[in-house]
Amino acid sequence: MILNNNTSPLAFYESLDKQLHRQWHAYSRVYSLLCPYRKLLPFQIIVDEGTTAVTQATLINVTTGSSNNIMSYLTSNGLTHVNKSGYDIIYFPADSTLPFDTPEGLYYIVLSSGTRTFYSEVFNIVRTFNENRIVKLYYWDNSDLEFVLSKGNIAYDNRFKHIVYLQAEISKPQYVIEEEVEKRDGFEFIEKQVRKKMYRFTFLAPEYLCDAMSLVHMHDNIVILHKGITYDVHDILFTPSWQDDGFLASVEVEFSSATVIKKIGKQYPRAISGDFNNDYNDDYFKTI
Repeated sequence: MILNNNTSPLAFYESLDKQLHRQWHAYSRVYSLLCPYRKLLPFQIIVDEGTTAVTQATLINVTTGSSNNIMSYLTSNGLTHVNKSGYDIIYFPADSTLPFDTPEGLYYIVLSSGTRTFYSEVFNIVRTFNENRIVKLYYWDNSDLEFVLSKGNIAYDNRFKHIVYLQAEISKPQYVIEEEVEKRDGFEFIEKQVRKKMYRFTFLAPEYLCDAMSLVHMHDNIVILHKGITYDVHDILFTPSWQDDGFLASVEVEFSSATVIKKIGKQYPRAISGDFNNDYNDDYFKTI
């Protein structure tokens, strides 16, 4: 697996001890990575080349210790193992409903592949979301996202999309005005004007989620849903600021959607004595 460089919102490890709440600085605190009722979250795991296919899969309730065998569910609903040069990828689109009840609570997934075992990060299954307090972000690329300096990629077919549910509210927008101006003969001539409507929200995230969010802007397709509004994102920026204990970061997000307006040139009066055709109307205004 790629160390310290998580590419999926639902992280996987080869040891239970690497789960966030088991780290010393977490003091047993569990981050609430939200997951809908009777659903799983999409995931991808980059593993060593030649890793055998997954043969066992279990969903475990953290509080009760109870478990459900989900192997047949995964294989029937898109669990895929891709062999690449130098590495393999295991991924699951999670676009179908689980065939059994999932009481609200904390869960994690265990995948067994030959002699190797992979453990997911803990996620929180909730029956209903408060849509006014949840930002749903999903993103995908038109082709596989290749890594240049390390072995691996993020695989995309016609089903797979990353999805993450963030506890946040989108604030009122700010307006950014950009102008290209040419100065000539003591005058300023505006050649181009662009107005952007920028949206912002803030959420708390641990390192594994910050890793995944830092890759979002590289994708061809980014969609945000909040309060019944769909935003087709043009550009997006995630800026984490770590809290003093290092457990979570406060992540500021800024994005623009289909709200960019551009104008080329601007009307201006020519400095002319009188009127060029003596009719004294406004035809001496020229547009460039």
